[in-house]
Amino acid sequence: MTLIDNGIQFVMQKEITSYENFVFANTDYKSSINQMTGYVPFEIKYETAVYGLTDKKLVVRIPSSSELVESTLMLDGVLLTNYEYKNGLLAVPVEPEKATLTFCVKPTQYTTLLTYARMDMQKNGAAVSEMIGVLNCSVPDISIKTDSVTNDRTVTVEGIAPPSSNVDIYVGDELVGSAASVKSGNYSAEISIPSPVNYNKYTITARSQKDSGQVEASAEVAYQDAVPTLSSLYMYYTDHYKTHKYELSNQPVKPIIVYNPSCGLKFEAYFDNVENVDKVYIVSTRNNQKKYMDAAWDETKGCFVAEGQFEGTNSSYVPGEITVEYTKKRKEVPISSTIDTDTMLGYMDDAVKDCVTNVTENTDTSYKASISVAEELTGLLGDEINMAVETIDREYSGIPITDLIKDGENFYSYFIDEGSDKYVINIDLTDSEQINMIVHDIAGNKQLSYILDFMDNSTPGNPSKALKVSEVLSAVGTVTGIIADVYDIETSDDELRQRIYASGMSAEEQAIALKKADELKTNRQLFLLLTTGVTIATMGMGGPSAVVLGLLYGAVTASSSFFWDMHMANILSGGIEWSPTWITDPSGYVYEAVTTNRVEGVTASAYWIAPAYIDENGKGDTSKAVLWDASEYAQINPLVTDMNGAYAWDVPEGLWQVRFEKDGYEPQSSEWLPVPPPQTEVNIGFVSKSVPKVESAALTDDRLTITFDKYMKPDTVKDVAIDGYTYTMDYNKNETAPDGTVYAREYVFKLNRAVPEGEEVDVSVSGAESYAGVMMQSYSGTVTSAVQESAHTVGIENAAAENGTVTADFVNLTDDYGSFEAVCAVYDKNGALVGVKTGAVVALDGGARTKKTFSFDEEWESCKLFAWDSTETMNALAAAAGV
Repeated sequence: MTLIDNGIQFVMQKEITSYENFVFANTDYKSSINQMTGYVPFEIKYETAVYGLTDKKLVVRIPSSSELVESTLMLDGVLLTNYEYKNGLLAVPVEPEKATLTFCVKPTQYTTLLTYARMDMQKNGAAVSEMIGVLNCSVPDISIKTDSVTNDRTVTVEGIAPPSSNVDIYVGDELVGSAASVKSGNYSAEISIPSPVNYNKYTITARSQKDSGQVEASAEVAYQDAVPTLSSLYMYYTDHYKTHKYELSNQPVKPIIVYNPSCGLKFEAYFDNVENVDKVYIVSTRNNQKKYMDAAWDETKGCFVAEGQFEGTNSSYVPGEITVEYTKKRKEVPISSTIDTDTMLGYMDDAVKDCVTNVTENTDTSYKASISVAEELTGLLGDEINMAVETIDREYSGIPITDLIKDGENFYSYFIDEGSDKYVINIDLTDSEQINMIVHDIAGNKQLSYILDFMDNSTPGNPSKALKVSEVLSAVGTVTGIIADVYDIETSDDELRQRIYASGMSAEEQAIALKKADELKTNRQLFLLLTTGVTIATMGMGGPSAVVLGLLYGAVTASSSFFWDMHMANILSGGIEWSPTWITDPSGYVYEAVTTNRVEGVTASAYWIAPAYIDENGKGDTSKAVLWDASEYAQINPLVTDMNGAYAWDVPEGLWQVRFEKDGYEPQSSEWLPVPPPQTEVNIGFVSKSVPKVESAALTDDRLTITFDKYMKPDTVKDVAIDGYTYTMDYNKNETAPDGTVYAREYVFKLNRAVPEGEEVDVSVSGAESYAGVMMQSYSGTVTSAVQESAHTVGIENAAAENGTVTADFVNLTDDYGSFEAVCAVYDKNGALVGVKTGAVVALDGGARTKKTFSFDEEWESCKLFAWDSTETMNALAAAAGV
């Protein structure tokens, strides 16, 4: 395990085949390569050979050169939601005595996958582990990934291939580009689809050479010029100090985020073809359970904005993989609308167009036609399809609607209310060779019947033939794809069911949703079958058959309303799957006296008591506490607090204590804290017993400012003598300890009269105590009155910083002052200057307030605002620091 944990290659020398002294028998850990998708499936089997085992946990090392596809995690074929996956270790609690775990990984490099599986458990009250298997397996020779749908002829293709090789990219049989794979095997290329046709699908193939010959992989992309696609996604996270901005759509390296769940998140999602977007959801998927955050359209920003928590009032939830899901705007289809079949025919496959339609009757009330199936389709559809459409007058005023609705097995009824127009649609599939649809136009007193008859004697008695035909018609023509896209019919049944499993619904809700999914699948098949059949048969002739199409669209969209409400129907992937490392707990900051006075350079050490040494009351055996080995989790312990006094880890389950040390301060320790739940506000107050002293004293006009090197108790700063003057004292009352106690470093003494410029004043201070109760070192000195401020001092008010933009109001401007230069400088977390913006500000009549805005693209930690005069000396007239 040590070799694998550290990524060291090895050669298997011997395989254990006898399990006589082992807890488990018939264990197996194996993998295979899925060349087409680029995934590597794994399967782990175990079977216990002894009894009395408790707290069994299957632990798997996921190779660092791959990504776990969490949606493929199955235990005995059931999607897993109870597991932990951190820093490359997958831990799955298991109860059965015998089970099979399956999952897939996606390689991110062309290298051997080193992995193992073991079982951790309690045996006779002691913690033990047993190896199940070790693998040293290969990755696919080549893989390819691209968007499944695009509205741009230019698409990005990426994957892995043999290192330092040439990868040729084809669209169909046409070579459209090439890329060189780097030493890790990764390649990327932008290619163009030659003369793309709306709604067509294109096969993109990547080919490369290795010693054994040519290798290739393919992916399919659909071109739809009006389809909305996610162009960029931004996340904003505001901690105790500033707002951090992340561009999720452009993160080649998985970032590490020190995250406090109570602070919340903000997202901005930008789309191409945004006019076709209806609802947008920012989704966090953790342990295969989805949490949704609704996004609202922001007209001023031109994007959808979501802000808050993924779990409502639960401020301890830590996000997982971030994705965007959205629905397209549904096009309302009036029941009585006619369909432009000529347009649809233009997209049909030649195999469908080659079908010969013989119209035998076409009147205002009746339409009959027979379709001779093209040769390519006869083995699938039979020889001929007959269609008959007939409308008759009927009186509905005395017939209850309930009498017209006759749901049953293979019989489907829908009621559609469009205000003055009302319809009942019955679709009868009880005859295995025939579909019969009756449309009751209740308000119009019309009855329209539609019969589609499959003349095929090759498979007599096949009850599902009519539905299977729809799959054939769907495969040979793009017309059904067009209709499904336009009218928002879910086309991927398996994907829809997978979303239901991962939705976080209760078992009862899942059962209802799965039943609805089955109904939607049947409706979709009917939809594809009938729309294609009508389109082929009418060949653009319109008439009653076109009305039937309108009725059918209304029926199918109405039947799937459940999924609109459940965020399930037509939810599309935004093309971005972003999986940051959320560093959450234990985390906090170290401060001295007041919470704003953070202490940098503190050594923080995390100590751990494993779950095996914690009793049923949650109390741990402190004699078993150890300094946590963070290297197993790709982290550091001990670590040193940053300039904000902050520290954070992401730790496994157990009891945790953090111990803090720095020269000049008393050592501190947190309480023993259980994880879970997340421990994110472990803030520690450091205490220094050093003797405080006056750091500086400054005198200007009638104000004396004394600054101490420590935060002091204000009520002890009273033995202050200013020779020849009386005063009143003031200080900042906004800095407090967690218990609300106010401490201050800087004290301002307002004198009873101004001190002339250049005059000296004797000052003495004694008896004041620091926040720690240590009395100060006595101070006495002479302070000289400094140059008075300019009469034209510019003030800065309402300074604010958000999302890379700084704004401020400049005040105290006078008519005779004219203009000045405003300067905004921003700094990174290390205090280094990263950007400066300037701009002229002109005084308004009467010195009115003037607002200035500065925008930065750089990532920054803090900023300073200045106002300069127009002289060459560039004297600072005002400043606002730390915005």
